[in-house]
Amino acid sequence: MILVPLAGASRYDHTDFTPIARINTDYYIILVAAGSEYQTWKTCSKRSKPTPA
Repeated sequence: MILVPLAGASRYDHTDFTPIARINTDYYIILVAAGSEYQTWKTCSKRSKPTPA
């Protein structure tokens, strides 16, 4: 969207468009202590689910 017009490969640029959705391109990371019981995403996600009373 930004680089193509700068390269001269298109007559359109970002001002010719109206954003209608956001696509997330950021990376997320979860850090735990080396000795934590959470060593995989599976163990972390299991623990975050509610347990029946």
